[in-house]
Amino acid sequence: MKAKIVIFLIFAFGLLNAQNEGLINYYPDSYTVARENFRKKATEIQQQYPSAQFLTLKIPSKIDTDLTLDILYIPPKNKQRLIIISSGVHGVEGFTGSAIQLMIMDRYLNDTLLQNTGFLFLHALNPYGYKYLRRVTENNVDLNRNSTTIDTIYNIVNKGYAQIYDFINPTGEVNLHSCLHACFFLRALNVVRKNSIPVLRQAILQGQYQYPDGLYYGGKAPEPQIKMLTPILDTTIKPYKLVMEIDLHTGYGKRGMLHLFPNPLPKDKRTLVENVFQGYHIDWGDEKDFYTTTGDFIDYIGQIAHNKKYIPMTFEYGTMNSQTTIGSIKSLHIMIMENQGFHYGYKHRRDSIRVMHKFIEMYYPSSEKWKRQVMNETIQMFGRVIPRFVNYPLN
Repeated sequence: MKAKIVIFLIFAFGLLNAQNEGLINYYPDSYTVARENFRKKATEIQQQYPSAQFLTLKIPSKIDTDLTLDILYIPPKNKQRLIIISSGVHGVEGFTGSAIQLMIMDRYLNDTLLQNTGFLFLHALNPYGYKYLRRVTENNVDLNRNSTTIDTIYNIVNKGYAQIYDFINPTGEVNLHSCLHACFFLRALNVVRKNSIPVLRQAILQGQYQYPDGLYYGGKAPEPQIKMLTPILDTTIKPYKLVMEIDLHTGYGKRGMLHLFPNPLPKDKRTLVENVFQGYHIDWGDEKDFYTTTGDFIDYIGQIAHNKKYIPMTFEYGTMNSQTTIGSIKSLHIMIMENQGFHYGYKHRRDSIRVMHKFIEMYYPSSEKWKRQVMNETIQMFGRVIPRFVNYPLN
């Protein structure tokens, strides 16, 4: 009897490991591989569902003629509900976003679900940032501060940002042994002492439209992919009564944990989101330790779907415990060094290697444990959320 139990446990453990290894295989090692994987999967889905539509948008660039945003749309038989899943708004975060999109295509698309629910996958919204390992576009624009159908957003003045501009946007070559960076933690604590973490976080992360070389720059007009996407999204969304947008991100929050981050909503619209994501903690942006942004991609989709029932949600997979003061300061320092290095270069090659290693790890950890945890949390989340969405009343 004991022998049988041991054999069963070994079998179960082996099966679990095999499943985990399968999850790891979704992760690509480059933008090019991710795009190939997405296109291959899109072709398979088109063969299974002939009504599926695949579209490639070529994103203009001064340095690369092969940057694309790839779109897969699988319409249902009855156009009642639509789930939009986007990746790579912050380019370097696209590794995880692309992997999750493939996993969802494999595990959740089926005839029953596609009876009344359609899927729209937007792959690598910022292909330049993805391919060249930056968070921003070729124009140094943070796409998640740039996405809107309302042009007045680009006139917003973030007064708090101006007050700490010099602190977060140093000039000159990056030298990790300089006091500027070696003493960064102490300098940051002094800034925190004067302003507090929530105030500092809001000033920095809200977005700004005055400093083109600065962090979190939202641009002066919509980036090309936003201009190209608007009519496509408008046409696609129009027939549906209920729309949910899930934008996939990495970075902020407790390491390995899936955080839910919509921007604040009116009470009636908030109730819809809370019903679908019942049982999960939602950071609404009105808590003392959080921040709100302008030009969010999920809000942009909401502007297009303004007359629909709409569920906006950002999935944020934490990497550096940046919800804590120490983690937040470390994350900010890495962002500052990468931006400074891009614009002004590095004192030594080893400084460039160290900074880029830290930067990539902040958005795409090499840890297989982290990668598995992200996938498993997403599978658990979707296992509960999709049935609620599919059965949510339309009237």
